[in-house]
Amino acid sequence: PGKWTIWLLRRGHRVVLGDLSPRMLQIARRELAVAGVVAERVVELDARDLSQFASAEFDAVLALGPLYHLVEAADRETAVREALRVLRPGGILLATVMTRYAWSLGALLESGSARLSDVRTMLQDGVYRSPEPGRFTEAYLFRPVDIVPFFEAAGFQTVRTLASQSFLHLVQEQVAELRERDPDAYEALAEIAYAAAGDPSILGISNHVLYAGTVPVA
Repeated sequence: PGKWTIWLLRRGHRVVLGDLSPRMLQIARRELAVAGVVAERVVELDARDLSQFASAEFDAVLALGPLYHLVEAADRETAVREALRVLRPGGILLATVMTRYAWSLGALLESGSARLSDVRTMLQDGVYRSPEPGRFTEAYLFRPVDIVPFFEAAGFQTVRTLASQSFLHLVQEQVAELRERDPDAYEALAEIAYAAAGDPSILGISNHVLYAGTVPVA
């Protein structure tokens, strides 16, 4: 918590950091203090209700989590409409979603047939609910083909969709080892993965997809 806030503050931006979890905010405040930076505000916040902010108040909104933890379609739609409302014309939304196929792969590799029924249900309706306490909370996972229409239906103009892990999602441990063993090869691989991140054929391989869209200018 606070990682992107620190990154943005160090580049001269004014930032309001919001999170639903008081515990996450506590950690974020600690991390900001350690980094020696100060956010404009750090507030408890529900992505579905941004009423504490004025319309057209922000140049950018980063929604890096809410959309895959809101399992009800109405809640996701409300969150995106609220992001649209608080952005100025021409402002940008950067939002992450999670994908069904990558999640299915991870779940079955980890737990095998014990979670087969859960995975099959999730592939149909996109909703995952873990039966195991203390594990990843319930989530909504997108099909790649549905990502752009979802945001455009709320009124955004699409700029790009990027596979956050690109094709490296499948080999993360090997990539970490390569970074230590051969930094030059690692840098080359990272550049290749970045260049491929917008390839539509890569989107479903990545755990997360980053959507970038703008508010239309009248």
